[in-house]
Amino acid sequence: LDTRERLAAERALQRSESLLRGLYENTRLCMGVVELTDDGDILHLEDNAGTCRVFGVPVGGTANRLASSLGVAPEVIDVWLRRYEECLKQQRPVSFEYALQHPHGRRWFDATVAPLQRPPGERPRFSYSFEETTDRHYAQLRIRQSAAQARLALDVAEIGTWSWDPATDLVRVDTRGRALCDLPSRSQLHWQDLIERVHPEDREA
Repeated sequence: LDTRERLAAERALQRSESLLRGLYENTRLCMGVVELTDDGDILHLEDNAGTCRVFGVPVGGTANRLASSLGVAPEVIDVWLRRYEECLKQQRPVSFEYALQHPHGRRWFDATVAPLQRPPGERPRFSYSFEETTDRHYAQLRIRQSAAQARLALDVAEIGTWSWDPATDLVRVDTRGRALCDLPSRSQLHWQDLIERVHPEDREA
């Protein structure tokens, strides 16, 4: 009975490891395990296929290679080293954003690093994951630029903005809009508050 239970547990463990390995190799995230060296570099112990694609090497081509030998710029290595040291000190995962200069333009990434348990005196090791967010980064930049341009146009024209939420009947009016319409500066406004300021002959229109 003990032997059967042990074999069943081993098979269950193998299935679990196979599932995790499949997720690890096929996820969109770049993932792996690294170790910090004594001379300020990062040694890649194991990386998934996503990371290897980023580095432009075959799967497994980053194993036991230093970040510097993979073409990572010193300033980028410094960014990662600071985050690794931060999460080692705090003993918790740390998330951050960073950028890489690419021949076709700047590429942005979101990353998370986490410390791994190690025997005393051993070099620190970390798991990491990152994904490219270049499209999202530039989309957010375009939204901020559009908002700034819209605000500039409003300032030049000296007009205000307002919006109405039918679900709550709340009307939101910016500071200039309240001043132009002689509305209270801080109180909540409802649709009826605006209607009362419209001439009776114009309300039906």
